[in-house]
Amino acid sequence: MEIYVVQSGDTVYSIAQKFSVSVERIVSDNALDANRELVLGQALLILRPKVIHTFRQGESLFSIAGRYGTSLLALYRNNPSLIGHEYIETGTQIVISYEDEPTVKKRTSGFAYSYINRNVLEHALPYLTYLIMFGYGFNEDGSIITLNDDDIIYLAHSYRTAVLLSLTSINVDGSFGSGKIERLLTDIDFQNTVIANFIKVIEQKGAQGLDIDIEYIPPEFRTEFAEFAENCRGQLHSRGLILHIDLAPKTSPDQQGLLYEAHDYGLLGSAADYVFLMTYEWGYT
Repeated sequence: MEIYVVQSGDTVYSIAQKFSVSVERIVSDNALDANRELVLGQALLILRPKVIHTFRQGESLFSIAGRYGTSLLALYRNNPSLIGHEYIETGTQIVISYEDEPTVKKRTSGFAYSYINRNVLEHALPYLTYLIMFGYGFNEDGSIITLNDDDIIYLAHSYRTAVLLSLTSINVDGSFGSGKIERLLTDIDFQNTVIANFIKVIEQKGAQGLDIDIEYIPPEFRTEFAEFAENCRGQLHSRGLILHIDLAPKTSPDQQGLLYEAHDYGLLGSAADYVFLMTYEWGYT
């Protein structure tokens, strides 16, 4: 496995010849449009199959996985073109393994809205550890604003992707209510009501934990936010659930601004099982 940077005069065909792999392999592994020219400087992933199986009549992916001592999920990861296809044509070549396969273990996560394109989602799920459903809110009485996402959760679980439900300050109309944050962080009875109600939703949905995605917290509630996270963790762990927190992408511990000051990396890192640094926000600015 290696990365090749497109040079002047390169074509998919010439690169395929250079690395002794098929054109179809390069197109599939890099999600290329076969009818479009490559771009100078474009980075391409070059994977060299080690073991290939030719699909025969009467076989299934499940039986092939068993034959080679691998998993159905691994077959999907090695053959993304198979994802979402119920039937496979006889003669289709399936990659069982690659040369120089990566050995680093990692956890990956991604956000999804309830209206996400299901085809895009299904092609991402084999590579995700966690799918974060965005975004649940809470009302003034502590009840939870829920999503119509049962089919997404079912699909995620079919690919063995754990689901986290994201708690935000979102309102029923889709706007964000920053005024509710202060009460959530300072009124312990209200806080416990919200947490208890959210855990009920997590369990009803069959999800695996809570993701806290609360931004624009006034700086004076820096400590209270961390204490809220600790409270969440304690109640979640008692039910076998995990806590995941999204953090504003700071460049220094004393960075100024409403987005950053209440996000204390040390305190929140101690409270959470996992944290997600929202560095994609650097792209906005």
